[in-house]
Amino acid sequence: MQKDFSPKASTRTIGKDVKKTKRKHETNSAKNRSSFATGLFIGLIVGGTTVALYMEILGSESTADMVTEHPKISTKPNVVFTFPTKLSTSSVKANPSAYDAPDQVAPLEYDLQVASFANAKRAEELRANLILESFQASTLVAEVGAKISYRVIVGPFKRKVEAERKRTALRALSYEPILIPKPIKPEKTQG
Repeated sequence: MQKDFSPKASTRTIGKDVKKTKRKHETNSAKNRSSFATGLFIGLIVGGTTVALYMEILGSESTADMVTEHPKISTKPNVVFTFPTKLSTSSVKANPSAYDAPDQVAPLEYDLQVASFANAKRAEELRANLILESFQASTLVAEVGAKISYRVIVGPFKRKVEAERKRTALRALSYEPILIPKPIKPEKTQG
C-alpha cells in the first residue's frame, strides 16, 4: 500500500479556502473591467485632442503654397520614322558558304580495348573469360617499337552508344576498357 506524505487537512478548511479564492478572483476581474474602461476613455480623449491640435496646425498654413498646378502642355512630340528610307537604300549580303553541305565525315566503328599483354597465353585466357561472359572478344597482335603486345579487344560496334553500354558492363566486371574509334575501311567491290 502506498503511503501518503501530504499534510492531513480537513475537508471543511479546503472547501472554505476554495470559496475565498473564487471570491477574490471575481472581485479582481470586476476591478480590471472598470480600470480598462477608464483607460480606454482617457486614451480616446488624449488621442482626439492630439488629432484636433494637429489639424489646427495644418489648417493655419496656406495650402496654396503646397500645391502648384502646372499648365497642361498639349503639344505632341514630332516623331520621324527613318526605317523605310534606310531599308530602301541598304542591301544585305548573305554568306553562301554558311549554307554549304558539310564535308563527308568518314563513318566510324568502335572497339573496346580491355587489356594489353606481353604474354600471348594471358591474352587468350582473358579473351576466353570474356567470351564466357558473352562478349564478342578477340585478340590483336600489335608491334610497339621492337616489342610485340597482345591486345584483347571487344567489338567492333557500329554505334558509339552500343560501345558505351558494353563498356559499362565491362566496368561492372572490374575492367577498365578504353574506347577506340576507328574509320571503317571501304570494302573493295569485285567487278
